[in-house]
Amino acid sequence: MKKNIKGVLVGIFTAAAAYGAFGTAVATSEYSLRLFPSGEQALENLGIPGSELANLSDNPVWVKSKSNLSKFHDMLMLWGQGQTDITSYEYAVINDDDMAYAQGFGELDSSCSVTMAREDMSITDFITISYSISPRMIERDLTPAKDVQRIMLTHEMAHCSTDNRIHGSVATHFAEISADQVAAEVVAPYLEHPQSIDAWRHFRALALYYPSTHDTALIVDEEGHDLIKSDIFPRPEMAEATREVLLETMTELHERFSNNLTALEFSLEAYSNFSDFRYVEMYKILLEKLAEDAFENPLATRRAEMYVEAVEFFSPQAATTARLSVILKNPDSKAIGVSPLLFDFK
Repeated sequence: MKKNIKGVLVGIFTAAAAYGAFGTAVATSEYSLRLFPSGEQALENLGIPGSELANLSDNPVWVKSKSNLSKFHDMLMLWGQGQTDITSYEYAVINDDDMAYAQGFGELDSSCSVTMAREDMSITDFITISYSISPRMIERDLTPAKDVQRIMLTHEMAHCSTDNRIHGSVATHFAEISADQVAAEVVAPYLEHPQSIDAWRHFRALALYYPSTHDTALIVDEEGHDLIKSDIFPRPEMAEATREVLLETMTELHERFSNNLTALEFSLEAYSNFSDFRYVEMYKILLEKLAEDAFENPLATRRAEMYVEAVEFFSPQAATTARLSVILKNPDSKAIGVSPLLFDFK
């Protein structure tokens, strides 16, 4: 009996190894991606001509929804690329149901897959997932889910282009802004809501405490509505400006609340979790810093303004309440006037 069990186990492991080798070869080839819709078909499903893919990527693209098949395929792709860190598999299969990402095959061939988030993703969902801010804090969701899908899909497809598949912190930063700008150029004519791109730009401004490689707010702001340019590249002073704003804000948060547990507990109770609390308190601190003209770097001043504008864009009532509390605590500061942004979107 034991001999038979041992033989069965050996057979299972031999078969698994053989299948693994075969599966890895298949998963990391262009042929396996044909299980999924082509980039052209995915664009057409969202009302964008398939011919627009040529403006997004010079490589073939296939698009996968969040299904067990695509998750299994992602695992095989990671295996075929030599990924040995188990967290990579957890990220692809368990923890990443609501995010979209592009995955190229590097030297194996020119193909690229885009794994999409769920189809009903809204800007509120996106902010909640990206920054852990509760949905009830986002009072205005101007962007239809279909527009969110269009922007996400075209952004990730742009990452499939040869120029935007580079890695490393500065390179990723460059790829992010390039992908955003290419996506904006392609998707703008097909948006259902005129403020969808504005919502996306404000969403970028909330990345103040997000990984620096994805904080493209200053570049987006500088370029305005000028679309992709070949000479765009993140400048070191932009990253320094973001660091200055973040250092000023987090230092002030620590000084105000780390030694005052009662105030912290009250704030946590009022806003339900730390991310909500931080979202509002950073807004209030930045209002004060801007009123004091506290930033030495003009770019830092603009980066702070962008965060303030983003909070007012998505959370006008919370911003109004927070701004009033700042005015009451700083009655002599005339610079903290009522922002016209608070009255732009009734």
